[in-house]
Amino acid sequence: EARALLGRLEYQRGNYAAPLQVFRGLDVQSSLEQLGLSIITIISHSIITIIFTITTFTIIEE
Repeated sequence: EARALLGRLEYQRGNYAAPLQVFRGLDVQSSLEQLGLSIITIISHSIITIIFTITTFTIIEE
């Protein structure tokens, strides 16, 4: 987490090369895979919520 914060601060300061040096020790591939899974989980939960809401309103209207 400290590396991520330091990288973000350097990027915000306009030093675009420094974050690459900071992130060298991170497992980027693993992080991207975890991020992808998190996004898929969030989207699937949102879709389930929307379907549940539509189904509930349909039942109430009938």
